[in-house]
Amino acid sequence: DSMPADAAVALPALEVEPLEGLPQAEGGFIPVDKHGRVEGTDDVYAAGDVTAFPVKQGGVSVRQAQAVAFVFLFTIGGFSGLMLAVVPADFQYHDTYFVVAHFHYVLVPGAVFALMSAVYYWIPKWTGNMYNETYGKIHFWWSAISVNLLFFPQHFLGLAGMPRRIPDYSTQFADFNMWSSVGGFAFGLAQLFFVFVVWHTIKRGAGPATDRVWEGSHGLEWRVASPAPHHTWETPPVIREDDENVHS
Repeated sequence: DSMPADAAVALPALEVEPLEGLPQAEGGFIPVDKHGRVEGTDDVYAAGDVTAFPVKQGGVSVRQAQAVAFVFLFTIGGFSGLMLAVVPADFQYHDTYFVVAHFHYVLVPGAVFALMSAVYYWIPKWTGNMYNETYGKIHFWWSAISVNLLFFPQHFLGLAGMPRRIPDYSTQFADFNMWSSVGGFAFGLAQLFFVFVVWHTIKRGAGPATDRVWEGSHGLEWRVASPAPHHTWETPPVIREDDENVHS
């Protein structure tokens, strides 16, 4: 907060493209002021953001990975739903744990993974700090692996004839139920780690977030400070037709 407006902040950058006119310091760092702007340009860099522009880093950001996982896992639930729609085959699947697996592959990725992706997208604006990308990726892989360990074995339980809505099951179903239980506890612990990631971001995170955090951020909410003040605009903002920061 006490940093002067003209102070320079060194942001690490991997595979920095040699963009004409951008000042570049030693070690692949680009000096910017506290608002994330490079002197002499209109380019804004998000502190700690692996997809900050126009700096490029290898890999996929955690919020993108969560969104892709949502599509992939939701698709698994969709395909198993097609199997349930085949009437002759549904004689075997009906009211078994295959239905439980199908339902939760739709419900959990469709709701939970999409919400987690949204949290990683918005939390810099909410808190004013960037989340730790490494912590975010640990949470993603932990969640993605454990949720599959939790629900995928239930397809085989259903095909083997284990009915749903029962308090106990035969011993021949014990092994798959054990793996499903391990996945369930692991997925629950992953969400406790997610709470830690949110807490860490609120406290300090990976550094201060800029006003316009992401390259594709358009809209008035990205024109105010991070975190947003209680009263967003003292006077109504003026929006021009050619304002690319508002119109996508």
